[in-house]
Amino acid sequence: DLIKSIQNWEKNQHQYDFSKEALILVEGVVPGIGLAIQALTKENDAVLINTPVYPPFARTVKLNNRKLIENKLMEKN
Repeated sequence: DLIKSIQNWEKNQHQYDFSKEALILVEGVVPGIGLAIQALTKENDAVLINTPVYPPFARTVKLNNRKLIENKLMEKN
């Protein structure tokens, strides 16, 4: 069972126990970010991301009707 395997791995690697109800399986990172945005913020809330960023990450913020706030990374030598 996939969920049991994930629970065992987390327990062995990180000493972290959780119920199967606490786990949500998604098809990828971008859908997971969308779910997190919906769960943790409300429409018109601001979401801060570091840029440059993989474009679908920023697009997911906007598609969920959140305000995108950019924290522009600076390159220093």
